[in-house]
Amino acid sequence: MSILTEGFRIAGKTALLCGLALTIGCGGNTHGGEEEFGSSDFPSGTDATGKVEVRVNDDDMNVGDRSGFHVFVYDGNGAPVQNIQVLCDSELGVAILEPTTGREMTGQFGDISGVIGCASPGSYQFGCRLPLGGNKRQFVTIKCRGTGNAPFPGAAGGGIGGGSIVGN
Repeated sequence: MSILTEGFRIAGKTALLCGLALTIGCGGNTHGGEEEFGSSDFPSGTDATGKVEVRVNDDDMNVGDRSGFHVFVYDGNGAPVQNIQVLCDSELGVAILEPTTGREMTGQFGDISGVIGCASPGSYQFGCRLPLGGNKRQFVTIKCRGTGNAPFPGAAGGGIGGGSIVGN
């Protein structure tokens, strides 16, 4: 056998072994990471089952006012989903005072609670969603009436754009 033939034979065996090692080493779970959502019953990807529900105590406020809100996460059977991260954001005129980072994990009843504030007059979107892959979100309109601006230092929000002025 020539040196060239022997080299191809060894290279072929090496390639076969490397291919098998990669196949075995890269095998495993491809379910989409349901364990990251805290419930194997909650869908991931583009499945339309389950929902996120945003409820704001007062969606029509004066500049400087605050309102509480709740976000509920339900699985496809309508049961609350606990231990899943919820991310909230708003247009520039609505400040998210709590949670100060705009994100929080659901508790035992599948919800988070927080506080928003009207920073400037206008009509603004406030919304919450599940992490990427959860594919669930809901927006509500918040009307802030009056004039001027109300600073809310350290607040989250403002990451989804502007809004429009509404009359008194």
